Amino acid sequence: KTMHTKVTLEFMSKFGLFNLLWMGLWVASLFFAAVLIEERSARTAFFVFMFLAFHFTNSSYTLFIKEQRLHSILKALKISTKKIHLFLLPYLIMAISLFALIAGISFLTSNILIVLSLLIVCMAFLRYYISTLVLEIEARYDQS
Repeated sequence: KTMHTKVTLEFMSKFGLFNLLWMGLWVASLFFAAVLIEERSARTAFFVFMFLAFHFTNSSYTLFIKEQRLHSILKALKISTKKIHLFLLPYLIMAISLFALIAGISFLTSNILIVLSLLIVCMAFLRYYISTLVLEIEARYDQS
């Protein structure tokens, strides 16, 4: 969802810089987590880390594309943290749907292409829904 953003060289340069900063932040976080976390809790920490990365990345990309400013990282972190309760139900519904989809399709067919195709469609829907939700939250957040 580009939100009617014209894709230009300037936009791509800003987006590339944004990605370097954003992914650098996550790589540094993962490094520190790997050093500090005990081995027996690494699996749980990994899943928590992946959830947070997914959650914050969707929000930050949505706001960056709208504003095209590096400051949108801080805004996304603030909105995603303060309003996380608004995201939990969609995440839960999507997790249950994905699990049911994978289990059901895997049971009905062994064709991995069908399973992957449906998984991609579900993830695209989730990404679109979360982007729309972030923009709605941001609009209300700016008003208050």
